[in-house]
Amino acid sequence: MPVRMGKQAHKCLGFDPGSSSWKIAVLDDQAVIQTSKIATERISRDPSIIGALVDEHRAGLQAIAAPSGFGLPVTSIDRVGKRELALMTLKRNGPSIVGLGQAIQTLKEIQRETAVRCFVLPSVKHLPTVPVWRKINRVDLGTTDKLCAAAHALQKIVERGSISYDGISFVLGEVGNSFISLVCVRRGRVVDGVGGTNVGFGTGASGALDAELAHVWSFPDKPGLYSGGLVHVAGMSLEGIEESLSGVPTRHVKRALRRLTESFASDAVAMASRNQVKALILSSALGPSINKRMEQAVERVGLEIIKGINDEMSASIGAAYLVNGLIGGRYRGLSKSLAIAEAKGSVLDHIFYAGGPALP
Repeated sequence: MPVRMGKQAHKCLGFDPGSSSWKIAVLDDQAVIQTSKIATERISRDPSIIGALVDEHRAGLQAIAAPSGFGLPVTSIDRVGKRELALMTLKRNGPSIVGLGQAIQTLKEIQRETAVRCFVLPSVKHLPTVPVWRKINRVDLGTTDKLCAAAHALQKIVERGSISYDGISFVLGEVGNSFISLVCVRRGRVVDGVGGTNVGFGTGASGALDAELAHVWSFPDKPGLYSGGLVHVAGMSLEGIEESLSGVPTRHVKRALRRLTESFASDAVAMASRNQVKALILSSALGPSINKRMEQAVERVGLEIIKGINDEMSASIGAAYLVNGLIGGRYRGLSKSLAIAEAKGSVLDHIFYAGGPALP
C-alpha cells in the first residue's frame, strides 16, 4: 500500500548510480526541480557527497529513492542489512556498485535523524507482472535503474499523448557506457526484460557469456565479466568510436559495430515479437552516429522508433517518479500501473542450477 504523507507537494529525490556517473533528480507534484550528475570516481573518493546532495534539497523533502542495484521489493532503508545489501550488489566480497554501501549508510542516518523516508526499489525480476517462466535461471532481467528508465518513458508518453497507461506498449532499449538492457512495457505494465549480462552484446561488457568459456577461464571476479564488449573489440573508447565514424573507421570498429547493431536489433525484435509490441524507444548514452546505426538496425527488422523520449537523466527522474507515487503523490498512477508496491521475492528466486552457493 502507498505510504500516505498528507496533502503536500510530495517532493522526492531519485538516485541513478551509473558506472561513470551518478545522476540525481529532484521533483515534486508540479515539476522536475533539478537534475545533476557527479562522476562516480568523485563519489568513490568522497562518499560524503551523498549527504551533501540530500542536504542541498532538504527543505520540504519527503522521500528518497535510494540507489538500489539489483533491487529489493519496496524496502525502507532502515531494514537494509547485510543480506539485503548482498542481494542488491551480488558480489561475494561486498558492494560492487561504487559508493553504494556508503550511500545506504548515509541514507539510513538521514532517515533516522529527519522525517525524510528512504526506500530501496525493486528490479524487473521482482515484479508480479513478469511471468514466472521468464524468471527461471535468470537474475538480471533489468536492474532497478532500468525499471526506473522504463517508468520515465511510460510517464512521458502518457503526458505527451494524453492517454492512459494501459494504452501504451513499447520496448525500451537502455544503452549505457558499460551495459545494454531491454525492458518491455505492454499495456502499461512491465512484462519482460533482458539485463546487461544477458543481452547478446554490450558496450563495455560482453553481454551473454558462453558458459563453457566461463568454466575454462574460471573468471575470478566481476571485472572479468564486465569486459569483452564494443570498446574491447574496437580497441578504443566510445568517444573514439564515435569520432572515427566521421571519417573512415578501422576494420576493428566496423566489425564491433556490426556485432553491436545486429545483436541489439535481434534482441529487440525477439522481445517485441513474443509480447506483440511494435515500437522501440532508444535511451542511449552513446554518440549520435552510433545511435543512428542502432536505430537503423532496429528499423530494418520492422520495429518503429519512438522519438523524443531519450534523456540521460531518465533513470533518476523515473526513480523519483516511483517514490513520489509510493507516498501518494502525482505519480501514484504510474507506480500503481507498474505494480511497484506489489513487488516480491528475490533476484535469486527460480534458480535451478545444482550446487549454487547461498548468500550470507
